[in-house]
Amino acid sequence: MLYNEFYMKKNQSLCDWKRSDIENNQALLQSLVIVPKFFCRKCARVANSKKVLCKPSGF
Repeated sequence: MLYNEFYMKKNQSLCDWKRSDIENNQALLQSLVIVPKFFCRKCARVANSKKVLCKPSGF
């Protein structure tokens, strides 16, 4: 499942993922966090695209 499909289905950023989302979508999560370029100012999660974080800021 692509992130866009997951986001459209759940309408949530990576910051909003629950434990079950993480457990059920590990390959997707890995593709989103490999070589991170951004971090969330709210929860400190990292990602390679700012569109998947709720309050993104670049490194």
